[in-house]
Amino acid sequence: MNQNILNAFKLIDEKVINPLIKASGFTEEQGRVFKGALSKLIFAQTLVAVGRTVVEEEARKLKEEIDKQLTEENKVIAFQKFIKNSPKSQEALASYLEKDLPDFIGEIVAAFTKSATEEQKKEFLKLSK
Repeated sequence: MNQNILNAFKLIDEKVINPLIKASGFTEEQGRVFKGALSKLIFAQTLVAVGRTVVEEEARKLKEEIDKQLTEENKVIAFQKFIKNSPKSQEALASYLEKDLPDFIGEIVAAFTKSATEEQKKEFLKLSK
């Protein structure tokens, strides 16, 4: 399951986020900031999806453990450890990765294509293949 989580986020990064940043014409700094904010948002949504399946005490412990971590990588590791010991959370995460997350990514791409030039759209499609 942990590898599936990493693979899902890696695929989103490679096929959607990075191409979107390049096609948007962001500076390196703008791209870094956008990617960081979007990654945090996706992680927060993932936590919410899983948090709905656990009792309040478990959710509080998970939040405390994640809040203690200083880096995003360590936060993901703490989250993965929690998921490993919770079959209900594993099911919720799988459902989120299969249904809700693709919808959210689709909304991001739709917003981009709505305001992008034809050249930016073509660049995004080329880079996302």
